[in-house]
Amino acid sequence: MILPSLVHLNLPGVPGYIEDPQQVPDGVLDFKPEDDIPRRIERQIPSANVTLADFARRGGSSPIYSLAAMGSLATIAQTSKSDFDIWVCVKKEEFTPEKIEGLAVKLKEIEK
Repeated sequence: MILPSLVHLNLPGVPGYIEDPQQVPDGVLDFKPEDDIPRRIERQIPSANVTLADFARRGGSSPIYSLAAMGSLATIAQTSKSDFDIWVCVKKEEFTPEKIEGLAVKLKEIEK
């Protein structure tokens, strides 16, 4: 639940933070975090200061529609050396070139 939260949020102290809100998506559509997710995020990322209220979407017109994990994640083929890919699904026509670039930067920062 932490990875989808990082993709959804855009807050200082959270990996992937982009200062200009016009350069990032408006969160993950219909994302509902578990009540303890702020505590779990802060345990992994001490610089984060997250509350449940931070998960409210800004209501813009360019949300992320879906996140999907691809690879051997959670299969019998998974090992400690396995990797996985996360697909971030958007409607490209709803994004400005700046938001597409901002999303790419955000995801690269989260990947670190």
